[in-house]
Amino acid sequence: HYFIQSNLRMLVFLLLLLLSTPLQSNKYSAEYNVEYNTEYNFFNLVRQWTPNACYLSSHACTHLIPAMENSWTIHGLWPSIDAERWPSNCFSSSGCPFNSSSIADLVDEMHAEWPTDYSGGDTKFWYHEYCKHGTCCTDLLPTQHDFFSKVLELHHTFNLEEVLGNAGIVPNDHITYTIGQVVDALETGFGSGASQPELWCRFVKDKGVSKQLLFQISLCISKEFEVMECPKKKQEMCTDKQPVYLLPFGVLNLVV
Repeated sequence: HYFIQSNLRMLVFLLLLLLSTPLQSNKYSAEYNVEYNTEYNFFNLVRQWTPNACYLSSHACTHLIPAMENSWTIHGLWPSIDAERWPSNCFSSSGCPFNSSSIADLVDEMHAEWPTDYSGGDTKFWYHEYCKHGTCCTDLLPTQHDFFSKVLELHHTFNLEEVLGNAGIVPNDHITYTIGQVVDALETGFGSGASQPELWCRFVKDKGVSKQLLFQISLCISKEFEVMECPKKKQEMCTDKQPVYLLPFGVLNLVV
């Protein structure tokens, strides 16, 4: 009996100790971000080139609005801590405070500049981007309208079609470019802060030929909304040992 009582007392003691010890929070959980949603150091302004994102991919894009043709479109504006970490979903358990009526005056422009071909349509995509990223920078962009209007403003200020076009980097399914040419064009167009962008590439086998497709460009933007060098990633998504393609929209079988 003494042995059983002793073990019971020990079990009760351990349970009380466990209950009295504060749990360590996950630094990048939604709960953490609700309280510390200003912990980020810069933004990633991410734009994508639809043909390179869709060509020979498991997601075959099937629809295109005319305004999207030959344009880099917005993916999002992501508050980031460094090259590998970022806060996300910085809202309370009551849910994400997204209300499309608050951006009614921006919707036409957003359909043109920030479209998606994924299920659910544009509004669902904007909901995702705001809830995951926009809720984590309310110190600088406190409302949904502030967030979306600032993204549109940055998109036009840092005009990728214009800067790449000025450097002769235009869509073509036969001509290729080097990573160095792309980076030089961004630096020439946007200043020295753009000398270290974050480039995203896909590698496809097209009729027996390996192709590197540049499908996304991310410029790092300071909290003062000026372009800056991006922190180095542990592993780059593009290689300078292989040229890149910027495919024209014609490679996709799209319904306009």
